[in-house]
Amino acid sequence: MWANRFGSLTSVRWPQGGAAAETFRNRFDPAAVGFVFQPAREQALAAVDNAMDFGQLFVGMSFFLIVAALMLTGLLFVFGIQQRAEEMGILLATGWRPSAVRRLFFLEGGAIALAGSLAGAWLGTGYTKGLILGLSTYWQGAVANSAIQYFAWPGTVLTGAAASFVCAILSIGIAMWRQTRHSARELLMADFSQPSPPRMRRAKGAGAFAAVACGLGAVGMVIYALTGDVQSVTMPFFGAGALLLVSGVLFCGIALRRTERHGRLSGLAGMALRNITRRRGRSLTVIGLLACGCFLVFAVSSMKEDVTAHADKPWSGTGGFRWFGESTLPVADNPGGVRLRVRDGDDASCLNLNRARTPRLLGVDPDVMSKRKAFLNGDDVWQLLKLELPDSAVPALVGDADTAMWGLEAKTGVEQGDVFDYRDEAGNGFKVKLVGRLPMRLSVFQGTLLIAERRFVEKFPGEEGYRMFLFDDQDGEAAAMKKYARDGMDVVPATERLMEFYAVESTYLAMFLLLGALGLAVGSMGMGVVVLRNVQDRRAEIALLRAVGYRNRDLRKVLFIEHGLLLAAGLGVGVIASVVAMVPALIISKSQVSSGFLLGLLAAVIGCGAICMAAAICVSLRGDALRGLRNE
Repeated sequence: MWANRFGSLTSVRWPQGGAAAETFRNRFDPAAVGFVFQPAREQALAAVDNAMDFGQLFVGMSFFLIVAALMLTGLLFVFGIQQRAEEMGILLATGWRPSAVRRLFFLEGGAIALAGSLAGAWLGTGYTKGLILGLSTYWQGAVANSAIQYFAWPGTVLTGAAASFVCAILSIGIAMWRQTRHSARELLMADFSQPSPPRMRRAKGAGAFAAVACGLGAVGMVIYALTGDVQSVTMPFFGAGALLLVSGVLFCGIALRRTERHGRLSGLAGMALRNITRRRGRSLTVIGLLACGCFLVFAVSSMKEDVTAHADKPWSGTGGFRWFGESTLPVADNPGGVRLRVRDGDDASCLNLNRARTPRLLGVDPDVMSKRKAFLNGDDVWQLLKLELPDSAVPALVGDADTAMWGLEAKTGVEQGDVFDYRDEAGNGFKVKLVGRLPMRLSVFQGTLLIAERRFVEKFPGEEGYRMFLFDDQDGEAAAMKKYARDGMDVVPATERLMEFYAVESTYLAMFLLLGALGLAVGSMGMGVVVLRNVQDRRAEIALLRAVGYRNRDLRKVLFIEHGLLLAAGLGVGVIASVVAMVPALIISKSQVSSGFLLGLLAAVIGCGAICMAAAICVSLRGDALRGLRNE
């Protein structure tokens, strides 16, 4: 069963204590017959230590959700302070120092933040268990169908609680600092509409500088992505979109200031616009909340690709081949198509959560690939495999961009390419240098390194025959493919192999989209809170308008215009910023993105925001109008 070209015997046994056995043990050199000893345990531990960090991954995925939650926290705390403005004004008027008042309210807010952080840490363990359950059932593709279980150190939970507490304290501190700048008279009047003129000028200058700086930073990242030596332009464009998001929110603040000082609108629209500018902090918070959620939802949804859209093209991830075949035992004859030799090693694809130390090597004929222009989109990188490198290093190509960026975290290039250590069949070490990569982001060669077949045979002469094949639809190749499939070769459509790799990314995008939807829900909730608070603060104004003849229909129209402008500004900033982040998927990448899905998503976002706004307006206009005039 285990016979090979050296015979049918795989072991030799001697009686215990025999002279021949002692002589053999004394003279036997394992390396001379091809035995190679490796520190398997140390290698496994090193691979696990560099495995994917799910904690950092989910923090990154939840970043905009965290920002939206902190903005809502600050907004609610400001509302609480403003409800007690008269109390704060009385304390200042009776001799309390501003620092003492600030410390009193800060301790109150800190106690609430501490209780919330401890409760959040307890609820966070349940949230994490829910995610783990999803990863082990519905989202198994994200962990390559690996078994995954919940485990947490107590210190990790406490660290999360402490981080939440610090973030909440910072948010509360900023809100407190802004409110305690008002004088006792302003606090007793409970009028927070305008800051003092010198502070307003300083804030305007700092805001304009920050907005321009973020805008220039976004432009710089786009230029770097297009002209620099980057393995993937997706992340630079995503960063540019995030900077543009911040810049857009800051420019909205500048526009509100200019409208307040120079606006000349009259009628219901003018009244609504003046109401927006009276409380710029609230307006900007709503814009920021909606923009963050909208940006994440659209930016992530655009990254979902149809990897099979151009599968018949040579520059696609299939190389234009129809079928992909793989065999456990080498095939010595020629079944047709493109043949590759295989040297087993670590899987560096997204299906392996640990860090690959020695990726699997494939021996390929570069001239055959060049002639077919397979996997090429520009320069002929296959000819790089013929380079003669210093120190007899073997030039290699990375199977695709995702392997280079995530599976190996390695640089590629003739000059700056990373080097991997391998051992040949005789146990001698040699270097493999990454001189380039296949230009597509995802290919059927994900997780592997490709070297020239000539050098493969030099290093591994015992690897006889071929174990990997790419077939077309030609009659001869199709017949051979069917024959070898019957003999045990695993033959699948090349697009199916692509989808197997893409399932991991697709699952992460689905999780990203869910978190983005949560961020958008937080933004819509924040908008509803602002609507209710604005109407509550203006009860006397609304009652007076009713008393002089304005109907509920007119008041509802004013509130719809007022908060509809905030909704449009937030969604507009988020959509514009997300368009920049979507450029690689919509323009640069040759994969297809569903425009109908994006338009439907936009309609759903607008509808959700409008429903939340309408519900808050209808609820806020209910009640006795005379109650608002009792203090007048």
